[in-house]
Formats: sequence, C-alpha cells, structure tokens
Amino acid sequence: TDPSVIGLWSPDRRGVCGTGMDLRSFHPDHKNSRWGQLWMKRKREFLRQTKCKYLLLYVGRLSHEKSVPDLIEAIAHLKANCALFVVGDGPIRATLESTTKDLPVYFWGYQQKEALYAAYTAADLLVCPSRTETFGQIVNEALASHLRVVLPRVPVFVEAYSEHIPKDAFWQPGNRESMVRAIKRQLTRHERNDPLGMPDRSRLLTWDGACRGLVSEYEKARQSKKAVLPVFYLLFLPVWFCATTFCAVFMYVLSTVRTWSLKGRCLIRSHIAATKWRLCQQTLTQQTPQPGSVKLAE
Repeated sequence: TDPSVIGLWSPDRRGVCGTGMDLRSFHPDHKNSRWGQLWMKRKREFLRQTKCKYLLLYVGRLSHEKSVPDLIEAIAHLKANCALFVVGDGPIRATLESTTKDLPVYFWGYQQKEALYAAYTAADLLVCPSRTETFGQIVNEALASHLRVVLPRVPVFVEAYSEHIPKDAFWQPGNRESMVRAIKRQLTRHERNDPLGMPDRSRLLTWDGACRGLVSEYEKARQSKKAVLPVFYLLFLPVWFCATTFCAVFMYVLSTVRTWSLKGRCLIRSHIAATKWRLCQQTLTQQTPQPGSVKLAE
C-alpha cells in the first residue's frame, strides 16, 4: 500500500485485492431489530443529556496506534453538536475515560454479534482515526450498514475507499482542523440525505467475491509469466549453454593437466628410487670381499 513499496514493481506486476465481509450480518435492517431499538434508545437519551445533535461512532481497539486521542480532541471542538459512542476495549481505555469526563463521550466496551451489528445502524457517522490500518475492516462494516465514514488521508484508506467515500471526507493526518471540517461535511450530507458519498452495498465484496478477485490476480500473474518465459529462454539459453560448455571444457583440461602432472611426478620419483637402489647394490658389491682374495700369514 505504501507508495515507496508499490513503486518497487512495475504496474503489470502488481494488483489490488480487496477484503471481503459478511453482508448478511452487517445490514441496515438491524436498525429494526431488538438490539437496534435498544441502541436507538441509548442514542436519544444520550443526545438529550448532552444537548447534542449528532452521534459519532468509533469501533475498535483502544490502544495508542489507533490514534483515538485525535478523535477525542476533535470532539472537544464539536461538543456543541456532536456526541461520541466508543465501542471497544483496550489498554488505554481507563486513560481515555479519565480525560473525557467533561466531554459527551460514552464507552460501551467490547460488543459482538447482534449488539455490534446494530450499533452501526444507530450512529450518524463513523470516525476511524487510525493511521496504521492494513485495511480497516470497520469501514467496510459501516458502509454495509449504510453509515457514512470519515477517514485520515493515508495510502491504505485512499487506495481501498476512494471509490466509496468523497475526497473531502478524508482529512490530513495530524491536522485537527482538517478532521473537524471533514466530520462537519459528512454530517451535513447525512442531514440533507445527500446522495454524494451514500454507501452502496452492491459495490462491497463478500468473502466469496474477494477470493475470486484474488484468484483472478494470481491467474493474471500466471499468464504474464507464461508470456515472459519463452522470451527468457530465447535470450538466456544460448548464454547458459556457452557458459556451461566452457566450464565443462575448462574443468576437463584442468583435471587432465593435474592427472599428467601427478603421473610425471610419480615417474620421476620412481626413477630416482630405482637409481638409488642400483647405486646401493653397486656399493655393496664393491665392499664385499671375493673368495680366495685374502692370504693368510705364514
């Protein structure tokens, strides 16, 4: 996703594979379910207590890499109009709760299944402040529930959701004013029921569709490899053949020279040994006295 990483490959060697989701679980009809009615009741009561008009939603882990404090700072500038429901748990929950005592923020903790599905249908806008997502599945879940979204302008979100979310619904990371403006724009569209940026469930991938897309990308890569291999063989096979032949001949000559060198050394050594043996025999023969050559003294 990072441009510096994507740039390592040419366009014909890379593709985009979306992630899938269960569109039956995340559906706007959950607003009419028992859990949906409960969430709507909680929303009405909380907005009345805080005297706010809109309800923002955050879903996810409460940890430093999720940049939840950025959202809390934005709420401090929107508290006249916006309240926040936080769905999720994590190591910094206690810290966040202590810093939001005077803000219209309520922490609901970890939710799952029907309770989670219906939570999306009660909110007016989902805010995902994280800058380190690999995809951001909660964005898919919100879009499937017909909930508008605002996101930081980071490569993963731009690449995955530019076709689903208006350009001005992305804010500049680290810029609180930009984030507040993006939230206000999407809330205005929500109030007017503006078709611009309205989530379209038909454009979201199911898990089956995501798998088919992945297989398609692999098939493209396979076909591309088929086209490249004949050219590769045509260009590099002669070079490989010549290099292999040269190495084989060189090794043969080297082994032959070494063999004859060893044979030559062995012949020389054997000749020297034979010569020494003859000299020794001659010396012994000269030093041995002949029979009758010694006269006895009278």
